Amino acid sequence: MSLALKQVFNKVMTFRRKRKFESGMQCFELRKKAQASLNAGLDLKQAVQLPHGEDLSDWVAVHVVDFFNQVNLICGTISDLCTDWSCPVISGGLRYEYHWQDEHRYKKPTAL
Repeated sequence: MSLALKQVFNKVMTFRRKRKFESGMQCFELRKKAQASLNAGLDLKQAVQLPHGEDLSDWVAVHVVDFFNQVNLICGTISDLCTDWSCPVISGGLRYEYHWQDEHRYKKPTAL
C-alpha cells in the first residue's frame, strides 16, 4: 500500500468510515436504490429520478447525506495530507494559485 493510502486510512487521523445502515431500514433501502441507479449507466436523469412510490423528501435527504459523506471524506483526506509544510500555498498545479477574499477579514485576494 502506498504511503498516501496508509496515511488516509490511519485510524489516528480524521478519516472516518461512512455510517453503515442496517438492512430493513428505510435509509438502507433508499441508499441501495440510489447506488443501483448510479451503477445503471451514465443517464443522469435516470440516476437522480425519484423511484416510484418513494417520498421526495426522503429521496433528497439520502442524496444530501451521501454528498456530505463524500465531501467530508475528501476534506478529511486533504486536511490530513496537506499541512502548512507540505502544501505551503493553495494551488491548482504550477500555473494556478488560489487566493481568498471575503467581506470581513480578507478585503483583497489573499494567498493562504
